[in-house]
Amino acid sequence: MNKISKHVIKDVINSILKLAVSVLIIIGSLIAFKAFITDEVVRIANEDKFLNNLASRINPYIIFDSNESYLYDGGALKYIEDIKVIHGKHHTFSQEFNKIVSPIKIIVKTNKILSFEPQISCLNGESEGLINIKRGMHMSWIFNLENWLSNNPGGIDTFRVDLIP
Repeated sequence: MNKISKHVIKDVINSILKLAVSVLIIIGSLIAFKAFITDEVVRIANEDKFLNNLASRINPYIIFDSNESYLYDGGALKYIEDIKVIHGKHHTFSQEFNKIVSPIKIIVKTNKILSFEPQISCLNGESEGLINIKRGMHMSWIFNLENWLSNNPGGIDTFRVDLIP
C-alpha cells in the first residue's frame, strides 16, 4: 500500500470515529433530556397545588354546615350561587337510635346548568330514610332529608356536595 491509500484509510477511520462519537453524544443527550422531562413531570404531578387544582376541576365539591357557613371549597363555588338549609319544624324522638329526628331541606342554587344531579353526604350525621333529590326552580337542586339524625351534640351538621360539571 502506498502512502496515499494509508492516508485515505486513516481519514476514513477518523471520519467514522467522529461520526460515531457524534451519534453517541446525541443519543446520550436525548436520554438525559428524557430523564429531565420525566423528573419534572413527576415533581409537578406530586405537588399539592397541582393535585388540588386537578381535583377541583375533575370533582368539584363544597363542604358547608347546617348554619349555611361554607367551610371548604374544593372547586364547587364557581358553580354554586347559594346554599340554603331549612330545618323542619316537626321533630320526633327515635327510640331505635335514641336521637331526635327532624326533616332538613337543602337547596343548592347553581349558576350553571348541571346535567347530572349533585351528590350530598353528611360528614357527621345520617339519614334514617332516603335522601330525595329533585330539580328546583331555574338552576337549583333540592335535597330532602326527611328523617335526619344528627350525630353532632351541638346540632350543627356538616355536609359535602359533590358536583359533576
